[in-house]
Amino acid sequence: MGRAGGAAKPASREKPANLARTDRDTMKRFQQDHLRQLRDFIKELLEAVVFAREQGLADQMEQLEENMRAYCREELVGKAILAALDALTTADELENVLTTTAEEITDEQIDDHPSLQIFRERRAGGEPEVVVAAADRVLICPLSKTRFVDPVKNDPCGHVYSREAIMALLEKPRRGRRKSADGIPCPVLGCNAVVSAATLSPDPETEALLANKEDAGEEPPEIEDA
Repeated sequence: MGRAGGAAKPASREKPANLARTDRDTMKRFQQDHLRQLRDFIKELLEAVVFAREQGLADQMEQLEENMRAYCREELVGKAILAALDALTTADELENVLTTTAEEITDEQIDDHPSLQIFRERRAGGEPEVVVAAADRVLICPLSKTRFVDPVKNDPCGHVYSREAIMALLEKPRRGRRKSADGIPCPVLGCNAVVSAATLSPDPETEALLANKEDAGEEPPEIEDA
């Protein structure tokens, strides 16, 4: 049936809504807070599996491993979303990232997650000695020259720092430079990445390695200033 007054007009296409910087920053803060919570959950599971093994609670160990896999998946998703946020320009792009990122995480990626590997070593009655030994040289903050405390990773380059040390550097006034919210060069020698409060996220892998050292009663090595 024809429409009165002439041919029907084509449906107008709505212009994609721009993604406001405040929305992006809010999402970053949410993801960073979520990653911190996951780090705490992972630490608890690494302690719980030792207790379950010592008590012979096989069913509980199975459930703990399922939980660990779920937390590792969430951590991978959260980091992927955090890494993608800066490149997003529209709300539609954000929605797409939020809905598809989880589907792109594979079982192989979860199996390769360092926290899951440490969990399985503890479940089997051992400690990831090879991993821990290889990590000896990276458990020292490049800024404070002491063992990491509350380690955070810079997502663009993967370098890790103690939270207090890197935040103090970001907040330090710099002549002729913009505020730290816009980022500063990564303080690790030879790295060209930018680090800012928004690019930092909790590092549960380093937390787990630190926990292994503490459980073994090992003292941090002395670091001499160059």
